[in-house]
Amino acid sequence: MGVQISAVLNSYERQDYIWQALESLVSQDTSREFEIVVLSPFPKLPIPNPLQERAEKLKRSIRLVTIPLRPVGSALSIVAEAARGEFLAFLDDDDLWVPSKVRAIEKAASEVPSLSYFHNGQIFVDESNVPIPVRNLHRLIRHQSSLRSQGSTFVIDPMNAESIAASQPYEPDLNNSSIAIRRSVLLDHMDAVRPVRRGEDTFLYYCALLAGKPLYLTTDRLTRYRLHSGASTVRTATKSAADPWASYTHFAAGHLESLGIVQDRLQPTSTVPAEEFIDADVAFWSTMTSIGAARFDGRRGRDHVGILLGGPHRRPKMRDLIAAFIGATGLLSPSLSRAAYGASRRFW
Repeated sequence: MGVQISAVLNSYERQDYIWQALESLVSQDTSREFEIVVLSPFPKLPIPNPLQERAEKLKRSIRLVTIPLRPVGSALSIVAEAARGEFLAFLDDDDLWVPSKVRAIEKAASEVPSLSYFHNGQIFVDESNVPIPVRNLHRLIRHQSSLRSQGSTFVIDPMNAESIAASQPYEPDLNNSSIAIRRSVLLDHMDAVRPVRRGEDTFLYYCALLAGKPLYLTTDRLTRYRLHSGASTVRTATKSAADPWASYTHFAAGHLESLGIVQDRLQPTSTVPAEEFIDADVAFWSTMTSIGAARFDGRRGRDHVGILLGGPHRRPKMRDLIAAFIGATGLLSPSLSRAAYGASRRFW
């Protein structure tokens, strides 16, 4: 029978690209049945007849599940209870999956029977689905997987700290449209899932890691991540925003908030030796928020980084601090992003 997958299409406020996203789910290259669950705050979402008919012909059931607009954790808990698949694989309504995405999840789950989490790489595309240079700098700098060729994979044994450490070159550059998680992991931790308001990609990764079952990471670009004027990544990076530094600080604070939930509600009951890695992520995102809030440059910036290095909290690695510093400034400047990308390939 194979692995049953629920493809979860997150449709919140954007409607411009949703039918293209749904088409990419219906067109998955697999002979196995899987369901498509569309999450939307709108009780009625008129699916075009040709798309509905094609889905039925290919045995792709499409269900609409109404959710509150916020918080994100409510939507996660609702779909965890409503879906039928063993795995939940997420897609935002402005992104796309390549045709082999579902097959790749099935393959990973067959190779690792107790798999809890799957994450793939992505390629950035524009409004017309044309590939464009990567601009999300903090991902490029911090996550070596962004620089690795396709076909690289790594299976993390969460009960082994050395395995977690060895996974760092493959560490996913987390985005919602590239995540699949075993549904039972969410069902087992609903008290932690429901409070999540933002940074859910970080939360899902650690939720699976602290569950103690293997995670599968691949650099295969199975997601087409769309950058457009309405995308959160672009809104954060746009110079024309009323206060781009505040937007970037908000972005980093979302991940920090999710890590707080992980530390408060998941880590205390887990036997997984991941404290060092969670602390490192907390240090990184704390640095990001500090950089965004401080609005510094030049000598003042160097002084601030020095204070962070000698501060009372766990000392983040210098590489993480550099990534945070460049990331917070580079996301506001595509030209700086390209320069940093070239430097990262040369030195890291």
